[in-house]
Amino acid sequence: MIARRVVSAALLALLLGGLAILPVLAQEPELTDQAALGNAFTFQGRLLDDGRPVSGAYDLQFRLFNVATAGAALGTKDIPDWTVTGGTFTVTLDFGAAPFNGQALWLETAVRPGASADPFTTMSPRTQLTAVPYALWAADTPSYSNVVVVAKRGGDFTT
Repeated sequence: MIARRVVSAALLALLLGGLAILPVLAQEPELTDQAALGNAFTFQGRLLDDGRPVSGAYDLQFRLFNVATAGAALGTKDIPDWTVTGGTFTVTLDFGAAPFNGQALWLETAVRPGASADPFTTMSPRTQLTAVPYALWAADTPSYSNVVVVAKRGGDFTT
């Protein structure tokens, strides 16, 4: 009879202890500040001449606008003698924080051969910046329950 009471008391203690820890386990993890992202984003383009990919050094000019056509540039970045291979180039652009205030933005690209002093040839149409390069920060986010769990290489899961 005493053994039965001891077992019952032990089970009750385990049950109450388990219930006491549930609120702790159910709490959302505390979010901490991460390293600053900055304002730079990656842009990849394709450069063709008469429909054929080009290779070599080219001067690239990028201008940021808040309209699809016309308007005044919000910023300009010149990249001289950039290597284009098989028609493809990739650059990192930083126009500062000011243009990224929630408005729609378009990127205009102009190009000329790297050894040339000729005027730039402007590509058309402008490229609208969309969520991926534009998602620099969020002032307000939905609850933690909207986070997707992703497996790292090798199957190590993280949130």
